[in-house]
Amino acid sequence: APTTSLLDIAPTIAAVLGVPAPAAAVGTPLPLIGAGDVAPQQVALIFLDGFGYLRYSEALADGLIPHLAALPQPSLGITSYQPCTVVGSAAILTGAPPEVNGVPARGTRSTETETIFDVVTAAGLRGVAVEGEALAFNMRNAELALSGDRDGNGGSDDNVLTNVLAVLETGMPDLLWLHFHGIDDAGHTYGPGAPEERSKVTEVDTIVAEVLAALPPHTAVLIVADHGMHAVTEEGRLGNHGQLIPRDMLVPVWAFVTQ
Repeated sequence: APTTSLLDIAPTIAAVLGVPAPAAAVGTPLPLIGAGDVAPQQVALIFLDGFGYLRYSEALADGLIPHLAALPQPSLGITSYQPCTVVGSAAILTGAPPEVNGVPARGTRSTETETIFDVVTAAGLRGVAVEGEALAFNMRNAELALSGDRDGNGGSDDNVLTNVLAVLETGMPDLLWLHFHGIDDAGHTYGPGAPEERSKVTEVDTIVAEVLAALPPHTAVLIVADHGMHAVTEEGRLGNHGQLIPRDMLVPVWAFVTQ
């Protein structure tokens, strides 16, 4: 049974930063593994698009993710229905369910409900969001860095990494959001478990390790997925999500502090 949900992410960030949770948030702050005598003052949220809990478990068993495997074990989490990026993003940002935040399905890319970036900005803190080629969801009140496929290798994850490292060179913001799209893109195109998707999972695992190595000590780290992916045979894709099934709804949630 799931022990957490995406609704717990915004309250966790708020608790670390010492600010109120978004007004409509109903989640509960998560305990942070590795929190010692020095309380974390900053948060990095690493968003692994499409990397559901069942796919994580398979990748772990297959030895595809040595760096994620070395982290504390993630909690079994659940996303909000309909399991897709905009719904998951709204749940993470607001801590509120779809019937409250107004994002119940694909097609809606913004929310009028208060988000964690709204709270951070109102408190005079700095929030930065490093995204892929385009915004999957409106990141109101965040400093934005978009990361197109500048090297023409067919994906933006390496460019997200470059932009994240550039942000960190100027100083860790209070809240750093980084969104890797590659696992989801490969899952849609080739299907979960295909050789190309497996390669992308390992690539993202290595990228996450580079990000973690660059973060300052005593940073609270949340690594989450927005949804999972199941195999389909549809025109133009071999993987999809959006159904009320474990493979789509269950997500891993890591919550720990860098040493």
